[in-house]
Amino acid sequence: MIDHKRKIRRPWTKEELLYLDDKWGSFNYVLIAEKLERTPEAVKMKAIRLGYSNFQLSQDGVTLVELAAALQSDYKKLRRWVDRYDLPVFKVKITDKQRKIMVNIDSFWKWSNLHRELIDFSKLEKNTFGAEPDWLNEQRKNDFLNKDKKIKNSYWTDQEEQKLVRFVSEFRYTYTEIAAEMSRSEKTIAQKLIDLEIKARPLKSGPQKWSIEETVKLFGMMNQGCSKVEMAKSFNRSETAISGKLRKIKAGKDGRNYCFQQLHRLFLRE
Repeated sequence: MIDHKRKIRRPWTKEELLYLDDKWGSFNYVLIAEKLERTPEAVKMKAIRLGYSNFQLSQDGVTLVELAAALQSDYKKLRRWVDRYDLPVFKVKITDKQRKIMVNIDSFWKWSNLHRELIDFSKLEKNTFGAEPDWLNEQRKNDFLNKDKKIKNSYWTDQEEQKLVRFVSEFRYTYTEIAAEMSRSEKTIAQKLIDLEIKARPLKSGPQKWSIEETVKLFGMMNQGCSKVEMAKSFNRSETAISGKLRKIKAGKDGRNYCFQQLHRLFLRE
């Protein structure tokens, strides 16, 4: 007797097979299944039949290379995030000599929520990694509108390079002042000086204490995903000062006030 309720298997298309071949070894098979609108078991069995390596079947995440590609970023930049900002990664042994650096997606969402200013989420295609956290949709919209995150990063003309050299050689201007004058970020200015092998450097801004009110305001801007450029303008401080303060906040080292400690705990729970 024929079971008419039995689900008919959907044939694999050429495009699906090409996608599977391209993503296998980088994406977890569960994520591949979501993109292909198939069950994880169907993807798993197809991969086995095709003779693909089974190491990926047990991995809960994506490779660091694939994450960089999805964010339209640079692999070396993500490696710096691992070292400087503790981007959570783990290594998977492929062979005796080969290791892959992996990122658990759930861990990445939690980490990126605390480091929104580092990422332009408008470049991340929606649902690339499956279901997304509630805050990401609004953040993606903000990044589309946020011109500061897309601050001028074009080719430097000879005139601009000469202007930069003149500014630093006068020993009168800070990074913040030069960045504003040249419509570039402080980070871009610093890197250009290195590229040009210029030994002179802009003046350092004098240390300024942060009030409780300023700290709480900065905390709120961080939670909203504001860029460091926005924060620097809002507080009339350098991006370096903003970065230093953010590191203290994220490390929980700036809990001088009970109210702020409560805000910090609340933020970490989210």
